[in-house]
Amino acid sequence: MGLGRRAFLVSSGVAAAGLTISPTLSAAAAAASPPWYRRVRRWGQINISEPDARDFDVDWWRRYWRETGTQGMLLNAAGVVAFYPTKVPFHKPSEFLQGRDLFGDLAKVCREEGIAVVARLRYKIGDDNKELLAAHPDWASMDAQGRPGDPCMNGPFIYEYWPQILREIASNYKPDGFSSSGWGVNYELCYCPTCTKLFREKTGQAIPRAANWDDPVYRTWVEWNSDQVVALWDFQNAVTRRYGGADCLWIGQIVGTVAARDSRKLSERARMLMLDHQFRSEGETLAENSTTGKIFNGLMGWNQPVAAAQSLYFGRLASAPVVETQAYIHAAVAGGMRPWWHTIAAYQEDKRRYDIVGPVYDWHRKNEQYLFDRKPVAAVGVVWSEVNNLYFGRDAIGPTVVEPWNGMVDALVQSRIPFVAVHADHIDRDAAGLRVLVLPNLAAMTPAQVASVRKFVANGGALLATGQTSLRDRFGDPLDDFALADLFKAHAMPEARTNGPSQRPDAGMDGGAFTARQAMKVPAWARARQNYIRLFPELRANSAGPHSPKEPAVSREAKRHPALAGFDRTDVIMLGSDLKGIKAAPDAQVLAVYVPPTPVTPEDAWMRVDRTDIPALIVNDAPGKGRVAFLPADLDRQFSRTNNPDHAAILANIVRWLAGDSMPLTVDGPGQWDVNLYKQPGRFVLHVGSLNSGATHPPVREFIPGGPLRIRVAADSDTPGREAKLLVAGTVVPVSRDGRWIEFEIPQIAMHEVAVIS
Repeated sequence: MGLGRRAFLVSSGVAAAGLTISPTLSAAAAAASPPWYRRVRRWGQINISEPDARDFDVDWWRRYWRETGTQGMLLNAAGVVAFYPTKVPFHKPSEFLQGRDLFGDLAKVCREEGIAVVARLRYKIGDDNKELLAAHPDWASMDAQGRPGDPCMNGPFIYEYWPQILREIASNYKPDGFSSSGWGVNYELCYCPTCTKLFREKTGQAIPRAANWDDPVYRTWVEWNSDQVVALWDFQNAVTRRYGGADCLWIGQIVGTVAARDSRKLSERARMLMLDHQFRSEGETLAENSTTGKIFNGLMGWNQPVAAAQSLYFGRLASAPVVETQAYIHAAVAGGMRPWWHTIAAYQEDKRRYDIVGPVYDWHRKNEQYLFDRKPVAAVGVVWSEVNNLYFGRDAIGPTVVEPWNGMVDALVQSRIPFVAVHADHIDRDAAGLRVLVLPNLAAMTPAQVASVRKFVANGGALLATGQTSLRDRFGDPLDDFALADLFKAHAMPEARTNGPSQRPDAGMDGGAFTARQAMKVPAWARARQNYIRLFPELRANSAGPHSPKEPAVSREAKRHPALAGFDRTDVIMLGSDLKGIKAAPDAQVLAVYVPPTPVTPEDAWMRVDRTDIPALIVNDAPGKGRVAFLPADLDRQFSRTNNPDHAAILANIVRWLAGDSMPLTVDGPGQWDVNLYKQPGRFVLHVGSLNSGATHPPVREFIPGGPLRIRVAADSDTPGREAKLLVAGTVVPVSRDGRWIEFEIPQIAMHEVAVIS
């Protein structure tokens, strides 16, 4: 095909391959009409099964799309089988087609209905295509033992064979774009002839025989593999744009989590993102989906479309729970994403799935003027990066990276503190309007990222860093000290590098290991290490309760720092993990220190060592500089693991102290709520989602109404503050002004509410 496969390097654009693009719209028309990927605000997908090729009820689906207001459809075109009469060798049409052109029929109907069509692909060789691998065994990926797998992302299958299929679909059906879950990307070591040759040409090295993060060659392979992923994205966009026009995007699908690889690089290239993020897992609240919106809208700059899938199935052939799925879609919208329903097969015996979308999309269609073209309002940014994911997370990304992230954002959500997600490479770009940056165990940092944090604090910004933040270089190798030690007013000794998840996660109430039967009956906090942190000044002598002559004397006027507000009746809280190797600077203000484990049997449960000089929390409020809090104790990770409310309270206290009077929102009232605040010209838009029912044990079966909630939004000169319109309740509530605050009350909320303050 003359596509110049090897011309597609990371820095390549379409021109690098010599591909000419024929715009489908004139410049004037393009300026007047937004492209399809911006125009579509409600997505749908039918993951077509083979019998659908024969039985697809086109008329019914036409009505469904029209009634739900679905504006864009992902429809299976090619992959394991073709759903159209293909002429590409080895690409077999479904045996159920029987001469029918299903994809062509559906594309025609979508055109008639004004619905954008995205051809959905699957890069996999099915059982019926095995002769392709027999004819081209070098097209498959290969493990270290020489066993073949799926097609290699660097080989001729992707770069020579697959473009024939893209060209055939683009030329014959003119889809608006192409998408594929997985899209052929492989993050495993591959020893196929193509990878072996390309890696040696690039590096002069052989591909390492095993993953070893301490091996410089393996690190080189990780970086090379990342470049290959980006090159693949560029290549496929060049092919689809060559044959489909300037706006015929290849948009892939990426995993919608903070642990996804190459998210920043791909976002820089993408005009839109589609996230394969269909449901929440055990232990996650519905706020997980709004947080996903923050992560990927943050990457895209809040000015490009991001769509997130929500599955309509529970198992492939049964319906998803209605309430859970509708709430999950609303959470995506609260996070700034475009909803995207996804069903398996066009016919199912369980027809309840077809009842899920209508009410949500109808509400979305009626209120879309408030759901787009807006910017988040927050004082707090939580920082993450792929460098930390890869080189500090390595083979234990869950406990080292994901748990601290989850614990931190969950603490902010439960404390009703609006926040945004900030990529560590984008601090200079995205943190200018923020008051606080939070670095949850961001251990592996590049010099540029460290410099950006320093610049933020030097300009008056406030910082909360936890765990091993800045203690490792960009490859995860330990440094001699924290790169931000002067800001933290703390130094690390070698043993600090081992701080983190307990080495004995099952050490519990009996001091030994739990059996599986015992573990089922014991809460997470009881399985954690019996470590503590001691709070200063110690106040227990002033608190009602039994007293001991060993209690330290304290004046009646003694007060604790705002970071420890609400803890006056205790001098210790449970930690749950070891802490060592941290030394406070002489001028550090230490608010808490580490207490080592105690025996756990009742007769022995007393502190042999009741304090150490290991700081658990240090704060710094130097005049003329930004406030800094350093929390070596991993309260964020432990909150993720044990859901200890003490941990969430201290994390929220620290953030509030750092933010000072810059918080844009307060929400008072009973219950747990996910709050997200946005600004449009002349008004604020506030999403409040319930986390009260089935909060961490999906699926939600029913939402019990809660409230009332007293809302205060920090006023600006652009918003009159005359009324608050409740889009779910369909009512208008009175608004008052109290100094800098716009105040109103939401009487009651079930699943969610959206208030427009104007």
